[in-house]
Amino acid sequence: MINLTNVQYSYKKRKVLDVKELIINDGEKIAIMGLNGSGKTTLVELILNLRSKYEGIFKCDTDYIYNAVFQESSFHADISIKDIFYLYCKLYKIERNHDEYFKNFQLLEVENNQFKKISGGQQQKFKFLIALINDPNFLVLDEISTSLDYEWRVKIIDIIYEYVFQNKNITLLLVSHNPEEIAKICERILILKKDKLFKTLNYLVTMKIK
Repeated sequence: MINLTNVQYSYKKRKVLDVKELIINDGEKIAIMGLNGSGKTTLVELILNLRSKYEGIFKCDTDYIYNAVFQESSFHADISIKDIFYLYCKLYKIERNHDEYFKNFQLLEVENNQFKKISGGQQQKFKFLIALINDPNFLVLDEISTSLDYEWRVKIIDIIYEYVFQNKNITLLLVSHNPEEIAKICERILILKKDKLFKTLNYLVTMKIK
């Protein structure tokens, strides 16, 4: 379980996040919504321990295996995506065969290409693929369907759904503006507004709001 109490984060003396109280229980599937600049990415980076200079109390009572897909993340190495895959396997100290993963994500035909030389949709699929290889039980997905065509937006939603509900104990934070993703995958919605946690809503309740 994760508990944030009176957590504030400032960047160059400008407050970009202000959370009075937030509890994330193990196994929850939560959507995070808000306009650009509302603090969504800052919140998930803090939860992932990527930001440390904050005020307030941050507690994590579970030994999570984290992974994440960020909207702006990339791979700049001048090596193939297949080599990047095996590099991450070494970093995680795991053994995986890229064929199965690349086949499922329709990336076999570009396995020898550099990340920067594959399409935006292929890049997004590859980032998601990498996020799954260490079998995380805490997964953050930031605008996962960006750059994907309609067919793969639907497929990605189905893959996420299958993964998180086959692994009931996985905790998911989904930063999204896509109502289809949220409706199928998430149970609760956090709404951020002007750096503050504005509302926390059960999805069924949210659907009634006009």
